[in-house]
Amino acid sequence: MFAAKRVTLSNTARKWCALPLSLTVMVLCAALVSAASYLRTTLQDLTTRSMAVAEVEVLARNYPAMKAGDTFPRTHVEVKLLKSLKGNMPQQFIIDVPGGIDGNIAGYVPDAPDFSIGERSIVFIKEPTPGQYMIQDLGLGKFNVVDRDHKQFVESPLCSKAFAGKIENQKDVEANLLTRSIPYDTFCEMVVSYSVAQAPAQDPALLAALLPPS
Repeated sequence: MFAAKRVTLSNTARKWCALPLSLTVMVLCAALVSAASYLRTTLQDLTTRSMAVAEVEVLARNYPAMKAGDTFPRTHVEVKLLKSLKGNMPQQFIIDVPGGIDGNIAGYVPDAPDFSIGERSIVFIKEPTPGQYMIQDLGLGKFNVVDRDHKQFVESPLCSKAFAGKIENQKDVEANLLTRSIPYDTFCEMVVSYSVAQAPAQDPALLAALLPPS
């Protein structure tokens, strides 16, 4: 799928608009009319650049009060560790997500990951400062674990049309895998293999050609 940078950005870093009920919405990084667009990346690249990869269950969402020097609200997502695929994470930890609510101000980041209480997700984690856990590549680094006909799959919640660039080489073909509904065991095996610099049991380009879109 796709790397951390936005391809198209508005010149306006924030956009304010008055809404009923005295709620002010702050749109960060893009104007309302801008759609998220990402450079393609592979599961191997995403795994390599992440300090940890984990399956988690979402326990709670909280909105910490803004402190002096903060430029926008944030959301703290409390999660429980279910399985480690790379690295070592605490049994419970907080994922810091850009965008949130502070009083009458709502900050919205179009390409940030979204979490629902009770859901299971596989997250690719970075640690920009000690103890501060964030999602690698924003929305690109969060996948949903879903049940379909009593079988488990891993799927990106992002629309495939949000991804920029034409398929020009083998790496682009492999990147298509992240737009597919991937069997849970296959996804986990691939991440674990990449985390120790080994080739996975199944070819990612072939899987991308065979699996249905998510």
